[in-house]
Amino acid sequence: HNMVRLYIADITKLDIDSALGRVSEYRRRKTLRLRDDESKRQSLGAELLLYLAMGADKPFTYSLGENGKPYLDDGRGFSLSHSGSMVLCAVCDNEIGADIQLQKKARSGVAERFFTASEYEEVRRSHDPDEAFTRIWTMKESYVKALGLGLSCPLDSFTASERIGEYSLKHLKRGDYHIAVCVRGEDIGDIELHEEIL
Repeated sequence: HNMVRLYIADITKLDIDSALGRVSEYRRRKTLRLRDDESKRQSLGAELLLYLAMGADKPFTYSLGENGKPYLDDGRGFSLSHSGSMVLCAVCDNEIGADIQLQKKARSGVAERFFTASEYEEVRRSHDPDEAFTRIWTMKESYVKALGLGLSCPLDSFTASERIGEYSLKHLKRGDYHIAVCVRGEDIGDIELHEEIL
C-alpha cells in the first residue's frame, strides 16, 4: 500500500534572489541559464518544495537513475513538476511520476499526433475538450515520468487510464490546474495534499 504525499505551492511571489541562495549549486547554475522570471521561479520553487517535503532546511543530495530519474538516497522516489504559477513535488516509497498542468486549449494536431485513437476521439467528443485534453496529457506525462523513460517512450504507445501495466494512476483538479500521479503498484492508495508557502 503506497502513501503518496503531494506538495503544491504558488510561486508568483517567490523572491528569485533570496531563493538562489537557498538551493543547490546545480539548481542555481541551471536557473541562471533560464531567460525569464517565470521559468526561474518554477525551477527554484520546485527544488525548495522538495526540501520542504523532506523536512530539510538546506540542500541535500539525491541520485539520478538511468535516464536521469531522481531518487532519494534511501530509495524513495520523488517527482517534480511545474506549470504557470504552481510547482508540485510528489513523494512516495515507490517509483512515482507526477505532473501538473494549467488547463490548456485542446490542440487537435497535438492530440492526433501524441494521443491514441481512442484518446483523440475522447477529446473530440468531449463537451469540454480543453479539460479532456489537459487531463489526458497530464496522465501521460506522469506515467512517462514514473517509468523514467523520458522522451524515449512514445506518448501514443499507451492509453491514459487508472491502470497501465503495473502502474496505477490518479487524476485530480485544483482550480484551473490538473494534477496526475502515477505509482508502481496495484493501488495508489491515499493521496495527502499539502499546500505550502515557499
